[in-house]
Amino acid sequence: MSLGECIVVALAVWQIIEIWHHGEVFDMQRAKLELWEASDCKLFWFVGRLSACAFCLSPWIGWICTLIWQFGQTPGRILLTGFAVARLANVGNDLLGPWSNTPQHDDLITSELESVFENDRTSSYPAGRGPDELRSEGAATATHSDPDGPGDGTGSS
Repeated sequence: MSLGECIVVALAVWQIIEIWHHGEVFDMQRAKLELWEASDCKLFWFVGRLSACAFCLSPWIGWICTLIWQFGQTPGRILLTGFAVARLANVGNDLLGPWSNTPQHDDLITSELESVFENDRTSSYPAGRGPDELRSEGAATATHSDPDGPGDGTGSS
């Protein structure tokens, strides 16, 4: 195994361990295996303890990944390479995140709304009436001019 291949396998192991320990998709499986720690069966106890410890689990995953890389065919290598690339992307995100992350959708909406309300506060309004007064007047007139409500549809009740 070349140094480059060893790095690919190591990154794949790292990513697999991270997914297992932090991925929401495996919450249920982790919880079930943690219950095995209370078992009287030594094998169940061992697997339960092993799955709860990333440091303990990594050599086992490393051996499995190495066997897949060494003796597996192209699909196994593609799978491990995918995990390795994902790990590199995550490391890059961790290192460069403060400078390269795009704003979250909620952050964009919040900043847009803040700028709209800031413009409302700094704009001029007729005769000293601010945005709150205008909104409440608009709501009051909207209740009197409901075309689907009682009346003849002209807005007068």
